[in-house]
Amino acid sequence: MGPSSQRSLLVVLALSPLLAAAAERPVGFQRIEIPRAGEAPIQVGLWYPSAGTPVRQSLVLWSHEVVVDGPVSGSKLPVVILSHGASGSLASHVDLAVGLGRAGFLAAAVTHPGDNDRDQSLAGSRANLVQRPEVIHLVVDHLFHAWAGRGHLLSGEAGIFGFSLGAFSALVAIGGTPDLTEIPKLCATRSSAPECVFVASHHGDQGGPATGAPPRWTHVPSFTVAVLAAPALGFTFTKAGLESVRVPIQLWRAEKDSDAPDAWNSGLIRARLPHPPEEHVVPGARHLSFLPPCRPEVAASVPAVCSDPPGFDRAAFHQVFVEQVVEFFRAHLGQPRPR
Repeated sequence: MGPSSQRSLLVVLALSPLLAAAAERPVGFQRIEIPRAGEAPIQVGLWYPSAGTPVRQSLVLWSHEVVVDGPVSGSKLPVVILSHGASGSLASHVDLAVGLGRAGFLAAAVTHPGDNDRDQSLAGSRANLVQRPEVIHLVVDHLFHAWAGRGHLLSGEAGIFGFSLGAFSALVAIGGTPDLTEIPKLCATRSSAPECVFVASHHGDQGGPATGAPPRWTHVPSFTVAVLAAPALGFTFTKAGLESVRVPIQLWRAEKDSDAPDAWNSGLIRARLPHPPEEHVVPGARHLSFLPPCRPEVAASVPAVCSDPPGFDRAAFHQVFVEQVVEFFRAHLGQPRPR
C-alpha cells in the first residue's frame, strides 16, 4: 500500500464513528423534471436526509437504498450538483449521491440532454459542450427558486462534482473558459488520441473548424467549491481560460486512465489553475473506475463499464472516495444540520 492509500485509510478510520452514525440516517430519493422553453425537460435525481423505511432499488447498472419520495428532513442543507460523463445519467454516481444525502446534503444529479445513456444525439458536438453548463445553471436556479423543498436548503451557495466530460462542465460552471479551437489542434497532431477517436466515431463537429460566433459560456456564481474526477478535454483550458477560477478544487485522476490521459487533461489543469488543487491519484484505477461498483447480476454483461484492471478493488476504493469527497464539500460549504 502506497502513501496515498495509507493516508486515505487513516482518514476513513478517523471518521469511522461519524460514518457509522451517518449510515443510520435514511436517505430520500425523488426524480424531478425541470422545464425548458421549447425543449424536453431536464431529468434530475435528488438524494437528501429523510425519514421512513428505505428500500433497495435498482438504478440502471447500480442500486441504492432509499425512501422513495420521502419527506425532506433538516434545514440549511448544502446543495451539491453531480454532472456525469459522456453517455451517463443521473444514476452514474449514485453511491456518492447517497453518501451526500446521509451526510446532510441535497445531492442533485443531472441527466444531460442529448448526451446520456438513452440519447446520444449531441455526443461529440460543440453544442453539447456549450449546453451542459447551461443545463447545470437551470438546475441550480430551479432548486433555489422553484423546487418544493427549497425551504430546507442552504441558499445562495452550492458545490459541484463532475466526472470526465462532467468535470469539463464543472470547470466552465465555476468560471473556466475553454478554447474549443484546441480540439482540432490536438487531433491534427494526435489523431489516435481517445478524444479524437470519440468525436470521429460519433460524427461530431468538435474536431473540425469552428463556424459562426464564438460560444457564450455559462458560469454559475453560486458554486463555491468543486470536485473534479478524471476531467476530459482539459487541454481546452489555457492558463488565461482558468484565471477566473478561484474556488477550492479537489482533483482526482486514475493512474491507468487511457480515456482522458493525464498529460493533456488533469496535468494541464493542475498546472494552469491559479491555485493548486487538492490532488488524489488512484493507483491501479482506470477512467471508469470512478463509476460505482455495478450490481453483481449485470457486471459480467457490461465489462466495458464494470471491469477494472487486475488487482484493483473498486468497492474498497469507492468507500474511501465517497468519504473524502463528502468531507471536502463539508469543509467548504455551510454545515449541514439534518434533524
